[in-house]
Amino acid sequence: MRGRRWIGPGLGVIVLCVFLLLPPLEPLTGLGMKTVGVFLFTIIWWATVGIGYPSLLCIALLALTGVMTPKTVFAASLGNWLVFFLIGCFGLSEGLKVTGFSRRFTLWFITRPFTVGRPWMLLAMFLLACTLMGSVMSSSATTIVFM
Repeated sequence: MRGRRWIGPGLGVIVLCVFLLLPPLEPLTGLGMKTVGVFLFTIIWWATVGIGYPSLLCIALLALTGVMTPKTVFAASLGNWLVFFLIGCFGLSEGLKVTGFSRRFTLWFITRPFTVGRPWMLLAMFLLACTLMGSVMSSSATTIVFM
C-alpha cells in the first residue's frame, strides 16, 4: 500500500526520461520531444502529487532541458503580471470570505421568497449574482470568488 503512492510520480519520471532519450519522432524535432516530455511529466505529477511543486519543477525543467533559456522561462512564468494579478484576486476572495460578505451575499440571494423550492430560480439568482459582481470587479476575480 505504501509503495502505490510512488507509482504516479515514478511514471512521470519514466515518461520524461523516455521523451528525453528517444530520437525525435516525425514530425517532432528534438526540442519538440523535450517539450512534450516536460509537458507530460507535469500533467502526470499534477494529477498524482499536487499543483505546487510540480509547477515549479516544470519551470526548472524547461530551463534545464534547454527548451527555453532561464531568462525566458522566468519572464514567461513568475515574471508575468498575471501571476501577481491572480494572487491579488485570491487575496480579494479571501478578504470577502473572512469579512463574511460572501456568506451574506449568498444568503440574501438564496433566501428570497421566490427562490425557495424553485431550483431554476435559484440558479437564475446565482447567475445574477455572478453578473452583478462581475459588473464591478474583474471577471477573473469574480470567477475565483464564485469557485
